[in-house]
Amino acid sequence: MNKFIISIITLISTLSFVLWFGIKQIPDNGIFRHGDHNSLNNCSALFVICGLEHNYLTAEEYEQLIQNYKSSFNIDELDILYVTSTNDNSYSVRSANYSFSVDKVIKGKDYLNNKSIVVQTFPESLFQELDENALKRLGTFFDTKGFSKDTHPWLYTNKEVCYSFTSVPKEGEHYIIFVGEIRYSDEKEPLYLLLDDMLFTEADVSNDKLLKYEDVPIYKNYADNYTFFFRQEDLDWYIKLRNDIFKHYLNKQL
Repeated sequence: MNKFIISIITLISTLSFVLWFGIKQIPDNGIFRHGDHNSLNNCSALFVICGLEHNYLTAEEYEQLIQNYKSSFNIDELDILYVTSTNDNSYSVRSANYSFSVDKVIKGKDYLNNKSIVVQTFPESLFQELDENALKRLGTFFDTKGFSKDTHPWLYTNKEVCYSFTSVPKEGEHYIIFVGEIRYSDEKEPLYLLLDDMLFTEADVSNDKLLKYEDVPIYKNYADNYTFFFRQEDLDWYIKLRNDIFKHYLNKQL
């Protein structure tokens, strides 16, 4: 009997070690992290171009867009909040959670004033893990840009990519965010969903580096940025929209 118990304990210990070692060997490209924005300083996720349409230029037009998103998720009320980023975030290839303290409720539920909230992003709207077919298509794209598998082998195995036009919140910085409350349980705190994948920072973004193909753009090379754009006209568009949002909602001239 004792030999049987010892065998079971040995087997459990061995399997636990194998599982722990296996997890340690899984490449996460610096994404599976908890903490502030500095936790992503070693993130090697590749930036992937997404189509950017400049079909909304003002705060009113942007709010209407967000109202449409809200309706599609059956969210009753839109909360527009002026917040400060804190340092209790988490990042993965599925979604990210951002922590904020609410400085002012611009529109929505007044009881959120001075509250701490956690906001979740849309699934796979920040980081995403590519499947094998998508990885092959991305490899073909790199090859056309002159980054061959012989000279840049890691590009062809790096499965994590970043889709976002703006960086994760930086601790202590102020933002205007558009969120919707989702109550999934009466016994738990509500979930707040970020109703777009762009954040509007109060910080000066005019000196942000533009992403360049020749740099083989990965997240850690642009970790200091507030924005992630390849073209100057896209950055200019973001700045114009951001400035109008702060002027419209807070009467702030940035």
